[in-house]
Amino acid sequence: MKARTTLIFLTLSLFTNLLYADAILNIDQPVRNLKVSSDQMKNAIVSAAEEQRWIVTSEGEGRMSATYHRSNYMAKISIRYAPTFYTINYADSKRLRYTGTSIHPTYNKLIKALQINIIRNLKSGDFTEKSDTETDTTPVDGEGDVRTKLIDLKQLYEDGLISQDEYDAKRKAIIDSY
Repeated sequence: MKARTTLIFLTLSLFTNLLYADAILNIDQPVRNLKVSSDQMKNAIVSAAEEQRWIVTSEGEGRMSATYHRSNYMAKISIRYAPTFYTINYADSKRLRYTGTSIHPTYNKLIKALQINIIRNLKSGDFTEKSDTETDTTPVDGEGDVRTKLIDLKQLYEDGLISQDEYDAKRKAIIDSY
């Protein structure tokens, strides 16, 4: 009886883990119809990643890494690019149930959203690299914008991406610009 109960428990545990795991999504995206430079490809990728709060780090010519922190989990990817392609590959993670071949579905959702944003930037010609000074000096048009900026700022602070001093300074700047 005890062995049967243990077997049922192990089977249910395995089934539950399978429900919350997907094969790791890696992207190998050719770009055939667009004529872009290496810098334009890089800027389109960086802009798309930063829009989703990935922290991007250059790793040399045609290579970069990006890290995403949220609550208690982290995902890190390796990105290669050239004028005719880009790739996104799994590099590391914490608390996303990585098994070597599968991972929590949240990881794949992040990668799919990043790919959609990169493609959008490439098709729209948005190759401009965003900087902190551009976003900090943008005038606030309405109360909804202020609220959204404050919520986003608080999330960055809670995720540990900015310090208390940075949070206080940016919060004051947003409120003062209103």
